[in-house]
Formats: sequence, structure tokens, C-alpha cells
Amino acid sequence: MNFALPSLTASQMFGQKTIRPIGAAILSGIAFFQDTLIAIDSPKGYLLQIDPATDNTKILNPHQSKEFTDVTGLAIWEDTLWVTRGNSVYLCKWNSWGLEHFVTLPYPANGIAVWESTVYVSCQKLGDIVIFN
Repeated sequence: MNFALPSLTASQMFGQKTIRPIGAAILSGIAFFQDTLIAIDSPKGYLLQIDPATDNTKILNPHQSKEFTDVTGLAIWEDTLWVTRGNSVYLCKWNSWGLEHFVTLPYPANGIAVWESTVYVSCQKLGDIVIFN
């Protein structure tokens, strides 16, 4: 499998299109799920499903938004959503939206990535990416 990024000129990178999800205040995390973008509107706690072709935006968690307030990182692996909030990492099954605690770091967790059973959490204050196998 080749993960090499294509060579793009500045106009190709920045001149294509800007997605503007209507009603979103601040997008703090973004990931792909199937053929849509998933983003978190951190101040409102809304998990947004965005169609990149039309900019149509759907709130996936209208009744659980309080749990997602102040989330800064977002990752999806298979049917599991992973998020960071404060010093902690949480996960939930897709469409359940009930966050389950995974781990707490000594400092704020800024971002997250997941590959198979490995979870990568960035922590700016530590200056590291913490790996959980």
C-alpha cells in the first residue's frame, strides 16, 4: 500500500474549495468516515457530518452535545469514535455517542489518531506523541 502524498502546487492546494458548514462556531477536529467528513464543533459540542460536495451539514449528536463540549481531537477507526477533551481520551461506538473513558494524561491531550489497535495521542506540553498499544 502506497501512502505517498501527491505533489501539488500552491494553487492546487489552496485554490480548490473551502467547505463552510453552516451553523458551526469552531471546528476543532476532523476525520473522514465513509464518504463524509466528521468534525466537532467544540464550543457547542456538536458532532457534525459534512458532505464535502454540497457543504450540507447534519448534527449527529443533538441530544448528547454536552458530553462533546470542549473536545479538541477526533479520530475514527472502523465503528469507533475517539476524542480528546482536557487531559483525557474517550471513545464510543458509532451512533451511540455515550463517551467511555480510555486514559488520562498528566497534561492536555491535543490530538488523536488511531490505526488498528494502536492509539496515538499528541500532547503539546509533554512535547510527545503518546502511544497506547
